[in-house]
Amino acid sequence: ACLVGSEMCIRDRSTGVYWMSTHIICSGWLLKEGGRGHSIKNVKKRWFTLRGLFLSYYSEKPIEGKEITNLKGQLFLSDCKILEKSENDHNSFVLQTPSRDGTKEFILSSAYGSCSDVASWRNALEYAILQSQKFKDVDVLTGWMNKRGGKGHNYVNWKRRWFKLQGNYLRYFEKVPKSENDITSLKGCIDLSEITELNSEIQGNNKPWFSIVIKNEREFLIAASDNSDKNKWVSRIQQIVVQDQTLPLDNTYPEKIIKTGWLLRRKQQGVWKRNWFVCSTISLRYYKNEQLDVSTDFGKGQIGSISLLGSAAQLVNRDIFPERKDHKISHVLAIVDVRGNSYFVSSQTKEDLADWKVVIQTATSNLVRTIIVKGCVIRMSCNSYSEDNQMKGYTIIEINSNVILVYFLLEKRKVPIPIRILRQLSLQENLLSIK
Repeated sequence: ACLVGSEMCIRDRSTGVYWMSTHIICSGWLLKEGGRGHSIKNVKKRWFTLRGLFLSYYSEKPIEGKEITNLKGQLFLSDCKILEKSENDHNSFVLQTPSRDGTKEFILSSAYGSCSDVASWRNALEYAILQSQKFKDVDVLTGWMNKRGGKGHNYVNWKRRWFKLQGNYLRYFEKVPKSENDITSLKGCIDLSEITELNSEIQGNNKPWFSIVIKNEREFLIAASDNSDKNKWVSRIQQIVVQDQTLPLDNTYPEKIIKTGWLLRRKQQGVWKRNWFVCSTISLRYYKNEQLDVSTDFGKGQIGSISLLGSAAQLVNRDIFPERKDHKISHVLAIVDVRGNSYFVSSQTKEDLADWKVVIQTATSNLVRTIIVKGCVIRMSCNSYSEDNQMKGYTIIEINSNVILVYFLLEKRKVPIPIRILRQLSLQENLLSIK
């Protein structure tokens, strides 16, 4: 079997399971009909995307970076339920959502009359609803702040927006939403599972601003009302980022610093910035300045962290970058984390960069081995394909020291594969192959 894509990291603290989940769990065309709680009950063909803990639907298939354009609705799945439409109807189901007046129901069915499509969507939604319970008791943070698009945006003017931090989504609106799922004034979403840089102190600026960089590409500059308000938002965002990168390890596997040093890091728009890097037994963190007191969380000056579990490092050709040649950049090390985010760093010598590569690869291998030996479970969720390239649907894999358990949600089937009979288990370019 081939299993594609693993991106978002969540640790289940109650079971000691480390999750590696895809951002987009399911996407495709469905027919949506308004059920109980809707005044208009006509049938519409919509493109649905199940991403993390949110179900979004669009009038047209969304273009990356412009998802808001055709967005018609967005549902946070906490407290939602999946119900039968009728006993013998296998081509549709009911999604029940909480609302201010009670509940609302959406009747969803395949756009092409496929029962397997409906089963796959239903199972995937049940899984996402289960995962959303982790955020059930987490307070939603809301408030007015000013936002300016930074590098990677077409417009860089300041706008006053109503922000809402729910789950791992930071959404911003033109005005206060009238209800939980009201998106009429929604202007944008920031997926915090894709954060690669968080700056709580803007250089040369003593105003209550902070910045968020997504996938090393898009920068959001946000201004709070005062420093107290800024610290409240930054602290909550840091909490979410740190929680995503928490590993199921106890004190018998303490974090140890392996290598430190200055590296040039490629930021958005091809800008290279000199940062202080610290590689430990569990993560690779980078700072504005050299740090003597290194914290496992976002400490003073820390602007980013890469969890080593599931990461890969490889030397690449400098010519892959479209920007003009920079004489300072002759050797490049590419690092891809489990979320699919790419990081590029450079050093003064090729030998030093090769040493960083070996250190990262060794720490990653030791980390996976230690987690499994300690009896913890690595759980990955992804879309899978058989050897004849047939889509097997949304799949969960659990790996421990004795067995690999593969759960095919579409077929509601569990396949145990003892480690001792495996011929090959490999992970290359986000593709896990099991033979």
